[in-house]
Amino acid sequence: MFVINIVQPKKIMKKLLVGILVLASMIACTSQETKKADASVDKGSGTFTSLDKKSAIIKELIEGYLTGDTAINYPLVRTYYSDTVKVFQHIANNQENGKTKETQGGKEFVYSLSSNHHAIYSNINMTVDNIKTLVFSDGREVTLVWTYWSGIGKFTKEATTVPVHQAYYWSGDKIVSFKMIFDPTSLKKEIAAATKK
Repeated sequence: MFVINIVQPKKIMKKLLVGILVLASMIACTSQETKKADASVDKGSGTFTSLDKKSAIIKELIEGYLTGDTAINYPLVRTYYSDTVKVFQHIANNQENGKTKETQGGKEFVYSLSSNHHAIYSNINMTVDNIKTLVFSDGREVTLVWTYWSGIGKFTKEATTVPVHQAYYWSGDKIVSFKMIFDPTSLKKEIAAATKK
């Protein structure tokens, strides 16, 4: 009898312990987990597409620029650029205190870009097969262009091809900042040749 009394409490304890563990795991599996907002969320993450309206607008702007026709180009610039657009040309010797200097003229600079280039180059072309809009997790939108710009200098008669990267920063449906990265060597050479004549 004494042996039986010792064995039974052990069996009862095992069953009770197993029951408690099963019950605890069932409760843990059914309760919803709540997390506090993570302050370390990557604000640089997001999505990108090339089939959106903003990518199509940038393609349209580039095609307008390529015509050299102000009747086509100016209305596009008026429609899609904000009146206070900031332009930055990320080229050599255009930095101050570790930052690229803003190009003076803003929207007027953008207006004149096509006509100025067509005044010193012929056969201007740009590839338009690599245009993508990035939508960041914090809501920012930027359309990026990786292109090759080519033309023939009207004064040097030299053909040139230059890799160009452009970034168009949006606020709603307007471009508020336009950034370009390119090697200006050919452009400077053509401007120098044009001013000699």
